[in-house]
Amino acid sequence: MAREDERELIERYEIVVNNLESLKSDIEIHIKEICYEIDKISNIDKITCRVKTLKSFLKKANKLDDNNRLKYQKPFIEIQDLIGCRIVMYYKTDVEKAADILMGHFRRIEKEKIIPDDPKMFHYEGLHFIFAIPLQILNKYKSIPDIPVFFELQILTLFQHAWATTEHDIGYKPTDHIDDEILRKLAFIAAQAWGADKILEEIIKSMDQGQNSNN
Repeated sequence: MAREDERELIERYEIVVNNLESLKSDIEIHIKEICYEIDKISNIDKITCRVKTLKSFLKKANKLDDNNRLKYQKPFIEIQDLIGCRIVMYYKTDVEKAADILMGHFRRIEKEKIIPDDPKMFHYEGLHFIFAIPLQILNKYKSIPDIPVFFELQILTLFQHAWATTEHDIGYKPTDHIDDEILRKLAFIAAQAWGADKILEEIIKSMDQGQNSNN
């Protein structure tokens, strides 16, 4: 069940997309200034931002709720990750540290720590935020229709990032079914990513304790 005004959505998206790309770049520059120049956060692998593709936007805009009605009546306003940013950290111990610093610079709308519901299962993990776009950036675009006022920020480890990228790519493959063998392999990858993060976290803590005891 797609919305009847999908053609209008496409046209509006095509009009605003260049400004979204410019806004995305401004947000990315601002995040990098905070991380690399203002607070000098350690152990960052990379910082990237993206604009939601038209295909991804339409897929989300046509999402249905539990009552089989369109979840987003005003998708340009209600979809909060038209612009999404990701900070990839080397170690799990640094994820919360970076999050605390970023929350001091942005107005937080939502914070979600994603972990599997079942402790016996392995799946995607990550720390997700919805932040308000700072006014000093947003004011450049205030006269442009359909410009978002929020953006999503994910903070992940290298291993969480690798898993998330793999899962996303497979999720967008043109197939209606993923067989059990592939699902088992994906679960194995998720378990390996979790284990690698856990061991690295223990190594870092052990090394820190060793240095403290020698001082």
